[in-house]
Amino acid sequence: MQDVGSATGGADARQRAQRFYAHGMEAAKKGQFDYAIRLLRDACRLCPDVLMFRRALRAVERQRQASEGRKSPVAALKKWRARARLKAALARGNYPSALEACEDILETDPCDVAALVAEAKILDRLGHIDSAVWVAETAVGFGPKDADAHRILALLYEKTGQYSRAIALWERVKQLRPEDKEAASRVKNLAAAETIERGGYEQAEHVHDVLVHHEEQQEHATERPGKSEPAASLDSLKQKLDENPADVARCLELSRRLRQLRRWDEAAAVVERSLHATGGHPELQTELADIEIDRLRFDLSVAQAQLADDPNNPLKQEKVAELERRLNDYELREYRRRAERHPTDSVLKLEYAIRLARARLYDEAITILQSVRQDPRVRLDALVWLGNCFFARKIYRLAERNYSEALAELKNAGSRNEQALKEVHYLLGRTFEEMGNRDEALRHYEEVAAIDFAYRDVAQRLEKLNR
Repeated sequence: MQDVGSATGGADARQRAQRFYAHGMEAAKKGQFDYAIRLLRDACRLCPDVLMFRRALRAVERQRQASEGRKSPVAALKKWRARARLKAALARGNYPSALEACEDILETDPCDVAALVAEAKILDRLGHIDSAVWVAETAVGFGPKDADAHRILALLYEKTGQYSRAIALWERVKQLRPEDKEAASRVKNLAAAETIERGGYEQAEHVHDVLVHHEEQQEHATERPGKSEPAASLDSLKQKLDENPADVARCLELSRRLRQLRRWDEAAAVVERSLHATGGHPELQTELADIEIDRLRFDLSVAQAQLADDPNNPLKQEKVAELERRLNDYELREYRRRAERHPTDSVLKLEYAIRLARARLYDEAITILQSVRQDPRVRLDALVWLGNCFFARKIYRLAERNYSEALAELKNAGSRNEQALKEVHYLLGRTFEEMGNRDEALRHYEEVAAIDFAYRDVAQRLEKLNR
């Protein structure tokens, strides 16, 4: 047996663990399950943070269980002894030993929900969060009515920023254990983030992270969750869709209503069934992606709300940054797919370019933005984002040119959108400041201050330039 304490370590430990894994998988292919399990457990001891090893271990354990059939009295005794060791190790705070005790139980019965719950908690304590989440998901799969399994997975989803999924699990805990006051409190606190603009980049610190929403773009925004639809209406839609799962229009209507109610798991299940029935209808593919975008935007809004309450917390800052990256990565892939499917759609191309810019792929974004900026539907946003890209590339003259054209667009249209006016004046002020043109920078900052003196850091920039 390998020393768990030497564990998670360096390249040598990982190389040895990889060899154990490779030999273990070969043994499993030959039906040598006992030997395979021993090797895979050695791999997990050396590198408890590598999820692939634990996944393989559990799969082989289930293979052996299926091949052996009924459990023996000896297995029951082993489980009882392992539970006693687990309890003792937890009492001492010896988490590596407790983890081994869990694995002893699961080697005998890989579907033991209590052991899976305990292992998820231990892996979380040891800092192996991805493995903890997967083990907890396995526990929920084997224990659909186990409140403890749902509770630990909800907590882990919260920790990893998957707040939409956490809410669904806390709701399930409430059903399984109505007296659980914490579950109701958690749902209420997480749902409070609905008061924040979903998918908001308003708190972004860098100029190129800002999106000025043109009035005509609002119709493309994801709807906020609204008031509950009458249950009968939803039931009627479900019944009709059960009769004809290939009814795309009815599927989309039901999915969108469920999305408004934040019932994303149900919406996804509805769309996936109709996707299968229609052989992959493109509108349903887009709807399924929109459900995931809904989730990610909601998760980000919750993280932003938590950061707003504690703005100097580095862990909360990291979580917001990670969720922004996760959302943008997903949207980047999705809008690329949509733009490639509809190459003449300027709105989709704009959305794709914005995600490229947020991913700091400025040159690619500039090319697309320049190709759509003559379309009046997207011209304002395209000009602003061109300015953002050139600013980020430190090509300040071209940034100023595009921002100035955006400002002219707003003025020519007689826009009353103060948010857009403030933003474009601010961006011009930042650009002129970088170019060393103090007077022009002051002029634009003063325009912002005349509308909203507290906007961003305008007050501080005016004070600095007036010294």
